[in-house]
Amino acid sequence: MALAVLALTARRAPFALVPAAIAGTLRAAGETATHLARGEVRTPSARTARRGLQVAALHLPQAYDASTGASAAVRRKAERLWPAVVATERLAYRLLAACWAAERDGEPAVPGAAGLPATLADLAAAREGTGPPEEGEPPEFLAEEVAAVRESLVRAETEPAPDSP
Repeated sequence: MALAVLALTARRAPFALVPAAIAGTLRAAGETATHLARGEVRTPSARTARRGLQVAALHLPQAYDASTGASAAVRRKAERLWPAVVATERLAYRLLAACWAAERDGEPAVPGAAGLPATLADLAAAREGTGPPEEGEPPEFLAEEVAAVRESLVRAETEPAPDSP
């Protein structure tokens, strides 16, 4: 019985890493964005949130690599999420750069960032299976990145899986 459970879960585990890593990174980005929206980028909790986002962003390609090293079916599923992995990683680093710039320059809250945590939470929830992400108005400095994540998540859910191994 234990071997059957292992066989069933081992095949699914590598692919499960990719959606979880994307959602986790988006949630960490939302927490970081909360501090940026408040203009509180120098607090210990803001620095902890940034560190968490950095770790999550570093985990994304590792999760993808683990999935592409698995069976052909798992690899094909993971490859469909590659654009979402890249877009999420880009969003994370762009957000980190904005926080570092705000900390360095002593800037107050970034204009338009107040709705960013909710937008990122919506994207994370969409990756976890609650349906397509809603259209939102991200701040100008992250508009391109948010749009890329949203588009890649929708495409990954709607495109048919490739048949080739």
